[in-house]
Amino acid sequence: MESMKLSSEDKHELFERLEKILHEIQSSSSTNGKMILTSKDLQSELDVSRNQLYNWRKCGLINFYGKGKKIWYFREDVIKFVKTYGNEIAKTAKAE
Repeated sequence: MESMKLSSEDKHELFERLEKILHEIQSSSSTNGKMILTSKDLQSELDVSRNQLYNWRKCGLINFYGKGKKIWYFREDVIKFVKTYGNEIAKTAKAE
């Protein structure tokens, strides 16, 4: 497979297009009938910090998709997580 070299302008345009696509996916709030939540959505819903979400991901406690700064969660995975770790979530939210 041959690699392509993109100018910084082309890279910027590509990332803008990808951001737009991601935004459209998130705006529709579903993929294959599954509701999607961003990290900000989840922080707000569970009243936890960004660091706490990171710790849960790092420990493998909650399923997530994406990489780097672009992370999202399927609502059904969040529901499973809350059912499993609900008491710990409440303690964490109060401690922060």
